Amino acid sequence: MKTRGTDFFGSGALLLPALLGWGAHSMTVFAVAQLLLLLGFLLMAAWEQNLLDRQGDGESES
Repeated sequence: MKTRGTDFFGSGALLLPALLGWGAHSMTVFAVAQLLLLLGFLLMAAWEQNLLDRQGDGESES
């Protein structure tokens, strides 16, 4: 069994779950959740840009 001092993920070296001492499994879950949130934000930004581009296409250039 690893001690808390030798367990990298439980030592508080990485982000929130590790700082709370939740261990490697929770660190993986947290990392996947963060990646999904980032993907969601990127998709929202791309969708908004697409809507803005469509609005620009309908306007006259006079």
